[in-house]
Amino acid sequence: MKTLAQKMKEQGKMITERAASEERRGNYKTAQVFWLKSTEYPCSEANMHYRNVRADICQRRSQEVSE
Repeated sequence: MKTLAQKMKEQGKMITERAASEERRGNYKTAQVFWLKSTEYPCSEANMHYRNVRADICQRRSQEVSE
């Protein structure tokens, strides 16, 4: 049986994988939502920073595309 921490870690990993996938497809608004959602899950400080940076990049790219 998995512990809650293991389940949270797995769920966070799935969300970050989805965020990266959406970003590769060019769905920047969707990717941004998933990157921000992934910050709700436990991770190292470096990973948290990376997730926030990816969300900011997606926000900028979605603005560039809409212009």
